[in-house]
Formats: sequence, structure tokens, C-alpha cells
Amino acid sequence: MANRSTWGLLRRSVVAIAVVVGGGTLSAGASAPARTASWQRHAVDLRLAAGLRIRAIHTPAQAPATVEKTGPAMAGAGQQAVPIDGFAPYVAIALTDKSRPGEFAFAHVLANSVVGNPLNAPLSQNYAIGILDTGGTVNVIGHCDRTTVGLTNAWLTGNTITIGGAGGQVDADITQPLGMFVAGLQAIDPATLLLDTTQLLGHWHVSAVVPPEPACGDLVDIPSTVGTALVAFRDVWIRNDRPRTIFRDGTTYTGPEVSVHVPGDTTVPAYSHVVALDVRPTTLASALATSAYFISFENLDDFRTPGMPTALVDQEGSLPTGGWFVASTWIKEGTRPEINKLFMVDTGAQICVVRSFVAGQLGLNPQQPEFTVEVTGVAGDITIAPGFYLDSLKIDTLGVDQLQFTQVPIIILDVPSVEGGILDGIIGTNVFYNRNLVFRLNLTGTARLEVSDPIVLYYGDFDVDGDVDLADFGHFQDCANGPNRPPKRGDCQDADADRDNDVDMADFLQFQACFNGPNRPVRAECPTR
Repeated sequence: MANRSTWGLLRRSVVAIAVVVGGGTLSAGASAPARTASWQRHAVDLRLAAGLRIRAIHTPAQAPATVEKTGPAMAGAGQQAVPIDGFAPYVAIALTDKSRPGEFAFAHVLANSVVGNPLNAPLSQNYAIGILDTGGTVNVIGHCDRTTVGLTNAWLTGNTITIGGAGGQVDADITQPLGMFVAGLQAIDPATLLLDTTQLLGHWHVSAVVPPEPACGDLVDIPSTVGTALVAFRDVWIRNDRPRTIFRDGTTYTGPEVSVHVPGDTTVPAYSHVVALDVRPTTLASALATSAYFISFENLDDFRTPGMPTALVDQEGSLPTGGWFVASTWIKEGTRPEINKLFMVDTGAQICVVRSFVAGQLGLNPQQPEFTVEVTGVAGDITIAPGFYLDSLKIDTLGVDQLQFTQVPIIILDVPSVEGGILDGIIGTNVFYNRNLVFRLNLTGTARLEVSDPIVLYYGDFDVDGDVDLADFGHFQDCANGPNRPPKRGDCQDADADRDNDVDMADFLQFQACFNGPNRPVRAECPTR
């Protein structure tokens, strides 16, 4: 008999599975703003927490001054302006049949290499490409990846969990325990698409979530993700100075190098800006804390089959809560005082988020947004949410300095917390678009996010591969829109060389001056961005 879990706490533990599924509610403040006929729609595909994705950004035909101010040219000393869209930390995900024998064994087992037999051999060919998500509390195998990785119906328990919120609700399947292993895009040969399985690292005896079947590629095509159930026990190095691109099955994946390491690995550098992180809920700050699944309450005679997927838990045998990590953050808008909040650090969200209550403290009026976004939920429902450019966002560090950012794009969105209530906010990857990161997460000491100094990025090198060539010209062509017209898309801000909120002939002349062809160093006269 199939069992369906509606346990509220666990629904919160799938709320931030990075871009995937969620028990979250969607809010646009008091009420969603209406897009006027004169506003322009720019199609995008950006990921958010709570299973939400941004499918379009709407901007005024004549952008307000606050939009024109965006860009590094407006950053003061020690500060940095922020683009609207951040990076996506793509990883290869491979599955094996490895699990623990017997009953009453719920906790995962960490592994520094692949163990078990592939569900679909060979692993070098049959892997998924998903997201490594520090805001995701359970692991997800996207329905469109099931066949590739070999997750047949035999691996489903028959138990389900309700995911979703104001963006719609769906029932997701819960898997039997298995092995999940990850490696960054650098482990994939871009020519043959073969995965170097010696670079895989992960954990096993893990129960994952499988969202319901969509039409692959549509609005609710939910990708595979690996979240804090694994990364809370490993170091993660994200290198935006080494972008990688893989074209597979008609989809282009571009993102930074991502590598997962055993804590203490000396090949991982120490960066100068150290952000102290706190785990939430605080009950996870225990030497007994682990990642584990739990049985179904509807079948208490079965002490092996998962009824709740693997997530962080204070000790094996307790009910999983899931968890994530927060940083002390200062935000300010206009003449109101700067306020301090704890924001979740989420590599699964490509834009920053504040909740409605905090938006009110900042004096943001959702009926007068600087831009709006179309947000889709797990069931495909679309909601319009207001967006703003905050004057400043600062992240506290261990030391005298702070990480300081100006003109930070945010949207107003209410995302449930693993502790109950609503998250104050989310730090998305757009804040760190030109930084390398090292996550040193743990549950018994001070978790840390180490952040590099800004990477030197040159105008015209849009794909950050060290040259300005035809690939970059293709991006410029896509973004060119003529004078006095806002850029076509949120990711076109980098093509606006003179920061006058359009991509026109003046910008083309700058691009032409920088153009130097493939595999040649960027010209010295090219400005940084």
C-alpha cells in the first residue's frame, strides 16, 4: 500500500531543495504589482529556493534611475555592485545500489570514492547534471534524469511526500536507500561527455526524492540536486575563475568548477574573507548529528523502508528536520536605518530574497517595484513578484572588514524556514558572481564560508574564459537592443559597457576594441567590469 507523508516539518525540509521543490509560500508583499503595458518582458531561467524559478523579468520601458545605477561603476571604495543573475553550481550526479543491511539503520555513510554497483552502467556515461545546493535539505533526482541514472520503479518505495505551496502542490516519490556521488563539470570531457568517475565523492544509504513526471524542458522540469544532507559534512570549493561549459542532450550547462573535498584537504585554498555561519535549526549543532531517513508512520511494522527522505537530523533514529546555514547580514535602503538579519546562504538561488516583513522594515512598496519577475512553482502556477535594488548589503566576516555590495537586486518572497516561520532572507549566488568560494560546513564547530577577493573580469570576456572571441560576440548580439532601451535580459548587464542602461553602438565600439580572438589574452586596454 502506498503511503503519503504530509508531515509538516519534513515538508519544510524539502522547501529549499534548490530550484527544485518546496513547501514554500509565495508572496509579493501586500499584493502583486500589475505589469503595465509599457513594461518590457525579458525571458530568463533563474533558480530560487522553495522549488521556484524565475522565467521572466519585467522592466519599465524607461528604466528608473535606480536601475541605471546598477553596475560596478557605482560601487564605492571597498564595495561592489551586483548583477541580477548569479551562477549555477552544476555537478554530475551518479547513483549506485549501495545500502546498509538490516533494520533500524537510517543514517548515511560518507564515501571518498564510488562504492556499490551502478544503477545503470557505466557511470561514465549514465549520470545526471544537477545542482550542488547549500540551501537544499534533501537530495533530488529529477524525473527527466531517472532513465539515464537507472532509477527504475523498483527503487521507489511507494511512499510519497507533498511538496509545494502557493505555487501549487504535487506528490513526490521517496526512494529506497542508494548511493549518490558527485563531481564538478571539470570531470566531464566536453568532447566525449565521458565522466571521470575517479573524481566522484559522496554518500550512500541515502533516500532521495523524485518529483512527478513533467514534460521535460517545460516550466516545472525539476532538476536533480544534492543538498546539505551531504555538503554539511564536506568542504566545497567553487571556482568562478574557471568556468566550464558542457553541451549535453540539447542543453548547455555553464558554471564554475565545483569540487567536493574531505575536510582538511590541503589542496583547497584558504581565502581571506571568512564569513562565520550558523546552522539552523540549532538542534543540529551536536556531535551526534548526521543525515538519515526515517520510516513511515503509516507502516510501523516496516523498520527499513523510508517514509521520509534523508535529511539532517540531531541523531540517528530521530525525525529528520533538514537544515541549512545562515550569515549575519546588514541591509539598507534609502534614509531608513540599516538593519541586521540572518540570511540563508543558498547556492541554489541565483538572486537574493527578502521576506515581506523585512521589506516593510526597509520601506519597500511592492506596488512600486523597480522590476518584477514571473515566478513558477512546482505545479507550474505563475505569480508576479516585485523586485528592487537595495542600496547596500553587507555580510559580517571574522575580522574588521565586511563584504560590502551596492545596488543589490532582490525580490520579495516568503520562504518557510526549517525552524518554523519565514526566512528573513536569502543570499543568492549573484552576490558572489566574481568571487571564488570555499564552504567549510560542520555541525559541531564554527561553519565557515571563505570568499576570495574579486576576480578580475574584463569587458567583452562574457564567458570568462580569458579571451574575447566569437562566443562572446554571440552574447553581445543577443543583448544588443539600441540606445535608450533597457537590456533585453537580466544577464545582459555585463554587455552594457558604459552603464547607461542600454546595449548600443557605444558598447559595440568598446567590444570591438577588446575583440582579440580565441586563446589570446585580453587586450590591456579593455576595462575591467
